[in-house]
Amino acid sequence: MKYLYRLILLSCFAVFISSCEKDLPKYSYQQNMLNFSRSLADSVQNHSFIYSKGSKIDTVWVRVSTLGYVVNENRPFELQQVLTGTNDAQPGVHYVSFDDNALKKLYYIPSNATSNRIPIVLLKDSTLSKQTYNLEFTFKTNDYFTTGYESYSKIMITISNMLSKPRYWTSVCNYYFGKYGVVRHQFMIDASGYKWDDNFLLNVLHTNSTWTADQAYMAYFATFFKKKLEELNATRKVQGLGKLAESDGTIITFSYAD
Repeated sequence: MKYLYRLILLSCFAVFISSCEKDLPKYSYQQNMLNFSRSLADSVQNHSFIYSKGSKIDTVWVRVSTLGYVVNENRPFELQQVLTGTNDAQPGVHYVSFDDNALKKLYYIPSNATSNRIPIVLLKDSTLSKQTYNLEFTFKTNDYFTTGYESYSKIMITISNMLSKPRYWTSVCNYYFGKYGVVRHQFMIDASGYKWDDNFLLNVLHTNSTWTADQAYMAYFATFFKKKLEELNATRKVQGLGKLAESDGTIITFSYAD
């Protein structure tokens, strides 16, 4: 009886599984979509030619991913600028137009792939020394793709030739290095040889997939900068100059080690 009972239960379970399989709808959505592969926090990327040591052209790489079927052919896509109405970057002046033939050849999803890394080519114009320009862009709908999720279908690159506060200059940086200022930032670059830009701070702050700073590393640099600042201010005193300060007169200090 126990054997018969188990057999009946197994038969019923098999029928249940079979009916569930028949009821599951097949994926049939024919339109494939495109998204930018990034976190929501990375919808804006800051780029400054100040770090490029005289380069007239820089490239920002972004990754594009698909939603939908994988196919056995290369699938081209197109980008288009989204005008924000505020300091919009100009094609041919601040960036190479998305319609440029050399670039268009690189904008595609390879055969049997679901993503590709593509270049956005920026141009160093004299206007970038006085103003930051915004390059926001999205996808054009074509025979292969339409835009994907709204939150991931646009991205903005700010373009300048000036120092500006990195996105990752957080409360942690304020604690170890003080309130952000352009002169402080330039001093840190000159003293250490590092850019202290978003990429550098991301590596320092982003540890084991959590936003936790390398405390020992930050403390080392706080002490290092304090010593270098003391040396610089001693030299400035001999030259008849005051202590290093921001443009508004705020004296720069590194007080973490005090």
